[in-house]
Amino acid sequence: MASSANAWPANSEPDTGPSDESITFTCAEQFMMYCKAVRFNDTDTQARILATASPKEQKRLGRLTKGFDPVSWDQAKSGVVEAGNMAKFGQNVELRRKLLATGDRMLAEAA
Repeated sequence: MASSANAWPANSEPDTGPSDESITFTCAEQFMMYCKAVRFNDTDTQARILATASPKEQKRLGRLTKGFDPVSWDQAKSGVVEAGNMAKFGQNVELRRKLLATGDRMLAEAA
């Protein structure tokens, strides 16, 4: 692999990162709350969030994240939500079709 700071590994180069550590999330809420716990290095809460399929419980656990800093989370949360939505709608053809069918309408979550 090239050593330049601007060089990227070629697609043919072996990936030296772990390949068996993928995580499957039950919903976007779980993804967001897990990422929140990761940001603040709260491994206990990460595990607890992954252990429940209940979005309500995932949200509750996310609120208990140790070391939480609202300024830091405000800087990260939009990117986390965007990544979660890209994954959700990118891998589910039917959901993507429904989303695209909304056109230019404003979408909002009712909580």
